[in-house]
Amino acid sequence: MPRTRESGLVSRSNWFPAVAAAAVLIGPPAMPAQQAARTTVYTGRFVTLDENRPRATAIAVREGLIVAVGSRREVDAVAGAGARHVALPGVVL
Repeated sequence: MPRTRESGLVSRSNWFPAVAAAAVLIGPPAMPAQQAARTTVYTGRFVTLDENRPRATAIAVREGLIVAVGSRREVDAVAGAGARHVALPGVVL
């Protein structure tokens, strides 16, 4: 079924990756500072499915795992000095 309008939301054809990503987002809030994240992703809208924090604007990733979810300031706090920062404006996950 072709999409007729871009809404910024996940379409029926790509729901599985979005659900898998959302499930990962409810993981642990952050790793200790000595295990700094290597990548941060921000400016998106992340739906966490966590009642205490239903939405976030940034995530931090280390070795393929999401290690922090929150605001850009919170995520930058766990990022390493050489972390790569990726902007995804308008993306909803």
